[in-house]
Amino acid sequence: MNILKGYVQMDYPKKLMLANIPTKLEKMNWVSSLFKHIDVYIKRDDQTGFECSGNKVRKLEYLMYEVLNQNYDGVITCGSAQSNHVRATAACAAKLGLKCIAVLRELDQAEPVCNLAMTKAFGATCVNIDAEEYKLHRTEIMNDIKIERALNGDKIYVIPEGGSSALGALGYFDAFKEILEQEKAMNINFDMLSVAVGSCGTYSGLVLGNHRLKTQKSILGINIYNPQHDFTPEIQKLVFKSDTYFDQASTDRPLSLNLKNNYVGEAYGIENKNATEFTKEVTQNEGILFDRVYTSKAFYGFIEELKKKDQEIEASGTKGINALFIHTGGTFLLP
Repeated sequence: MNILKGYVQMDYPKKLMLANIPTKLEKMNWVSSLFKHIDVYIKRDDQTGFECSGNKVRKLEYLMYEVLNQNYDGVITCGSAQSNHVRATAACAAKLGLKCIAVLRELDQAEPVCNLAMTKAFGATCVNIDAEEYKLHRTEIMNDIKIERALNGDKIYVIPEGGSSALGALGYFDAFKEILEQEKAMNINFDMLSVAVGSCGTYSGLVLGNHRLKTQKSILGINIYNPQHDFTPEIQKLVFKSDTYFDQASTDRPLSLNLKNNYVGEAYGIENKNATEFTKEVTQNEGILFDRVYTSKAFYGFIEELKKKDQEIEASGTKGINALFIHTGGTFLLP
């Protein structure tokens, strides 16, 4: 039986159809009331599915097609013990009959464990390494495991952290086009899009869409990974590589990036208390849940940047804007 049957769309590069898309786009009325000149909307990519929910499944649609099409037996990927990406990869692998190996940065005591429990429930083999090993050697460790498994007859495909490869980033090029279609249907224009930035693939796909389609939107990326880390070179590299999938290159023009690094809090994978308290209030007034360590920080940073923008508009007398936050999912933030 051909496992690809029923999952494939005909566009090139080909991908599986694993996500529940298009995801809905809605106005946040209470959040919008916090501003004089800005209407705030949210795109519910937290509703791409349940087991495979969030932004990662859009990338995995392309990556898993390649895995099946090239007859791999399984996949190996990496992330923190609380990684949404690892959980989604394990779920997709289980769905498609593939083996899954997860190289995990050891669990910090302050981290919740829901995603780790789900990753194990999907049958993934978990390999735990300490934070220093993860930082310096995760790719090398994955490749070593791939070679070791090959000696036992398993052909294993390496998926980078966050699914953030040139191929995976095309998932958010597609999402960008989806937003443009929703703009047309709603008779609205979004001046700004915002998303969490960790492994760069989601943000890079949006930048690629904005760049190739010449829409001149501000793509605001909120760093939830490391406040000292400059993502610019990685994003440029991903966008340029993804651009090679198209017949005509668009990267002869400079990219427009807007990255903010001051909302990470204590560390990656650890909640930012200010962000947590604010997003709890949003949940009580909007009926939308966030997770503690990813979208909570990103949404908080998005709102803080909008406060500055609102003041600029007030001072300059220019027209107001529409801003869209892309909710990329995660385990729920609960008391």
